[in-house]
Amino acid sequence: MEATYASNLRLLYLATQGYVNSLWVLLPFIFFLQMLFTAGLVAILSSLSVFLRDLQQLVALGINVWFFLTPIIYPLSMIQSDSVKAYFLLNPMHSFVNLYREIVLRGELPLINLQIVIVVSLVSYLFGGWLFMRIKHAFGDVL
Repeated sequence: MEATYASNLRLLYLATQGYVNSLWVLLPFIFFLQMLFTAGLVAILSSLSVFLRDLQQLVALGINVWFFLTPIIYPLSMIQSDSVKAYFLLNPMHSFVNLYREIVLRGELPLINLQIVIVVSLVSYLFGGWLFMRIKHAFGDVL
């Protein structure tokens, strides 16, 4: 609740500073796609963690590593090597972050990031749902 309130305050501040543009209408759609992506990951990880108990500790470590591998607090242009930069572009969260950044701060819509976000969100959600439904009958035996 507090995070939503803080996000709304940030958007309100940017709106009063003249950053509002017509592309801001897409923000709820992008947020919805991010929720689909997250729901798919949660379904995958929760299904697998029933059988692999140590996965919970690996997920906590993986989230920390994933945060620093996603260019959130630094721009992608800081990375000099093109071969290393290509690995950063494979990170699906890079597309989400770049999409938010470009729409809110620059007023531009990077179509390649939007296409990546749509595909990754749908694949994650559909695969996560399929995996969960496929192996949920075995949950009772293991738990």
